[in-house]
Amino acid sequence: MNKSRWWVFPLAFIGLLAACGSSSADHPVVTIPIKIQITLAQTRVIAGASINGEAVLTNTTSKAVTVDSCAADGWLEVGLVSKQITFEPATPLIVCPPTIRLSPGPNRFPLTVSTSYESCFQPGGSATTDVPPCTATGPPAPPAGKYTIKVITSGLPLGTSRPQPISVTLLPIRG
Repeated sequence: MNKSRWWVFPLAFIGLLAACGSSSADHPVVTIPIKIQITLAQTRVIAGASINGEAVLTNTTSKAVTVDSCAADGWLEVGLVSKQITFEPATPLIVCPPTIRLSPGPNRFPLTVSTSYESCFQPGGSATTDVPPCTATGPPAPPAGKYTIKVITSGLPLGTSRPQPISVTLLPIRG
């Protein structure tokens, strides 16, 4: 009689596994409240030129979301990076209460990507790989080559998606 019931335990175990995996109430679905998409007017420019673009932040919820930052604080920054060049803008002081509200659906913000170094050393300073000496007009352009955009945000809710990477080619300065 024991040999005829060998299948009871495996079937009970399979039923238990199926019950554990089929309940969606036990495992809430994680939603991404804000999705970010960046578009650029061009992806091949002469080094030192600016690139115009647009950030579309799509609020996937049914309620407005307040960004925990203000527009003057630089809550959305886009710059170029490579293996040798970093983009780490300074975090400004909070100068105003939160002023940005993202309505449900797409919210569009114009942006400009600089193709110059973020900063430079004045004469007499010590230049490094990331911080070159200043030119007469300010920070110089980085070397020609391939770069990727880096998007830095502050004040957006946890779970906000990162945009798809965009490659940018800087062409040599003519002249």
